[in-house]
Amino acid sequence: MPNSEPSPHGLMNDAVRQYGQPMNQPPPLPSSGPPQASFGLHNLGSISENKPSFMGDLVAGQQMMQARQQQMKAYKSQMQQGPLPRATMLPHVPDTMKSNSSFIAQNQLELKQRQEEDKMFRNFQMRRDQRIQKLEDEIRNDMEHAVKNLLKEMDKGYYTGDMEADQRQVEEHFKQVKQDRMLDLMKDLSVEERQHISDMIDRQSQEMLDVIKHKQGGMVPPPSPPKGRKAGIIPSSGIFKSIDQVAIQVAQYQSTSFTELIYWLTVNCRNEIEKARSIFRWITVKDLNEMSFENDLDPNSPFFLLRGIKYGIESYHDLFKRLCSYAGLFCHVVKGLSKSYGYRPGMTMDDRFKNQWTVVYVDDSWRLVDSHWGARHVSTPGQVEQDTMGPQPNGFCYEYDEFYFLTDPDEFIYQHFPDDKNWQLLSKPITLEDFVKLPLLKSYFFQYKFTLRSNEGSEVETDTGKLDLVLSCALDPTRYRFSSRLFCDGEMLEGYGIHHVVGSKVIFNINIPKRGEHVLTLFANDSYTRDDVFNSICVFHIKAEHIEADAKFRFPRLSIGVGPHPAFSQYQMTLENHKEPFVECKEDKLFLNFKFGHDVRVSHKMICGDHDDQKTDFDQYAFQRYKELQHVSYLLRFPERGFYAFSIFIGDANDSTSNLECAYSYLIFVTKDPNLPPKLFPKTHHRWLNSKLHEPPMGILKLNKNIKFKLEIREADKVAVIIKGRWNYLKNTGKGIFEGVVYTGKELDSAGVFAMLDDINFYPVLEYKLVK
Repeated sequence: MPNSEPSPHGLMNDAVRQYGQPMNQPPPLPSSGPPQASFGLHNLGSISENKPSFMGDLVAGQQMMQARQQQMKAYKSQMQQGPLPRATMLPHVPDTMKSNSSFIAQNQLELKQRQEEDKMFRNFQMRRDQRIQKLEDEIRNDMEHAVKNLLKEMDKGYYTGDMEADQRQVEEHFKQVKQDRMLDLMKDLSVEERQHISDMIDRQSQEMLDVIKHKQGGMVPPPSPPKGRKAGIIPSSGIFKSIDQVAIQVAQYQSTSFTELIYWLTVNCRNEIEKARSIFRWITVKDLNEMSFENDLDPNSPFFLLRGIKYGIESYHDLFKRLCSYAGLFCHVVKGLSKSYGYRPGMTMDDRFKNQWTVVYVDDSWRLVDSHWGARHVSTPGQVEQDTMGPQPNGFCYEYDEFYFLTDPDEFIYQHFPDDKNWQLLSKPITLEDFVKLPLLKSYFFQYKFTLRSNEGSEVETDTGKLDLVLSCALDPTRYRFSSRLFCDGEMLEGYGIHHVVGSKVIFNINIPKRGEHVLTLFANDSYTRDDVFNSICVFHIKAEHIEADAKFRFPRLSIGVGPHPAFSQYQMTLENHKEPFVECKEDKLFLNFKFGHDVRVSHKMICGDHDDQKTDFDQYAFQRYKELQHVSYLLRFPERGFYAFSIFIGDANDSTSNLECAYSYLIFVTKDPNLPPKLFPKTHHRWLNSKLHEPPMGILKLNKNIKFKLEIREADKVAVIIKGRWNYLKNTGKGIFEGVVYTGKELDSAGVFAMLDDINFYPVLEYKLVK
């Protein structure tokens, strides 16, 4: 699920919901419609020295309110006569199916249940109208009382205030009181209505199951752990390709009957698992939040079926249960707590985290399903894998979370805790205290096949500001890229985590920069499937009592981690001096030597953790001292204390068109600042082969100077230094050594060293920067 998970009940704003209109806002009034009016002190007339009759003005205000209500009723009546939303309807069920006795029985029962539901919704609306009217009367009485007290003070000569200011104050007060009490009322009514709807769905679902022949007289199986793991019955989601395509296509149409809808969803399903799958995918694709309604829906309207979802009193889980009953599947809505949106490890599990999900009985086992968390509607078409069946209204792309379909109980329990422990479906149920202590493991943690190797709890303590978290991966861990994020007192701290891979293990090194409590989130991205989105995989609560000095330094951003990468073995790369990816440097320079099994092109990248703004180019603090086809030696200098990442990129020497791949990355901690700031090296290009630089050794040259150049480029026929289009050829003194004095000129630019390497063309090998 997106790492934002909505509450199953929070579909719309209860405070403005009315059952005959869209829930997102009250029906707009046209400019020619009834006049705008509100009831406040200003409706009572001004309070002048003549002290007008309070009751007379009150009657006038009441008459205005009654006129307003009559105008609203007339306007609603006019709106009811308008056309229903246009919809593309599902094809008619084949005539052969219409004569099927089971189909006929289902259809007749659905009509009966629809009448019952429609009556319940009318009762809801009537009860709401009554409660709202009662609330408005109470507030009006309180307002009248406040105004009377104000008038009494004036009569007795006690009043010394500002009349206009007091009028505004009283009016604003009662406006806020009404808003607060209305919100509380809507919440209370919604809770009651949801319970009524839930009870009705339970009863109606069982009635529907009873009319289906092969379920007739069947007993609902008691909760018990499933007989096998999800992977045993679903080796890959690809087995549902045709089922999913049908569900996606059906979701583009509207239906006036659940019986008809289930027919088209399950007509090609061969077993219970496929039926449950088709219903799950239909719900995850159907954009239930985008539905638009007219007032007082006709029972034959295609939107009539889903009004409970739109009104926020029926959840995705209720709908899943309804549809399962029409497909002949036992299904139960489970109530409990979830580590959902807004939850962080260490928080108290209270009513904020109440939630629901479902269990469905398929293949002789109860299986867990969360169709709401499985539904992810994303409005960024270029960033998600797009379902290709059917139109994409409003530019929406649809993505779903496979994890929440028939989830294994021992994975589901990390985010869902049922009120009834039997619905954990675990052989050894856990307590709420155990649930709170579990780390927050997200769906992608399991989809990426990770397991925890360290710090099994949700809370981790450190007395140094440093900690290591270890994950194991059943797949090749080098396929993943990682990132991390710390939160402390509402502040986001980035750059304090880095990782490296050892065999099947992924080891995260985390620095905690200050004392206190932190929330650590780890993110991962599967480069084999998508390379643009990092998904939250796990969250921990970190307590740091003491901080060591070097824990305050940030790591460089390196999503691929440190150590060897796939190109390392591909090009038979070996490390000739520093054999481990972590290097502690106590001097202001470092030598790194590499050897390759093939002739390669080589480049590098150097970054500093405390300078992630990319404004400083650290690449020129690293220089290729010499480079042969299968050897390269680097000299690194460091401008300040802290963490640096140095990465080697390589490619085939005979292929100049393909991109270079990162083969190895070092994490270097420089323990002290240099005595003098180091000077930049010249920038090297990949044609810098079998070469050595004698002078000038620094990458910055001053203008208006004569600079001596001496380079050893063994394979070059000619070498020139080019400044502002001016070619300055160096003299070949033998053995591939080229020398000469070059005037740098008076204009800011760069000085490029070019070498003729193939008797025809000059290629860039070095680049200097010119400064004043």
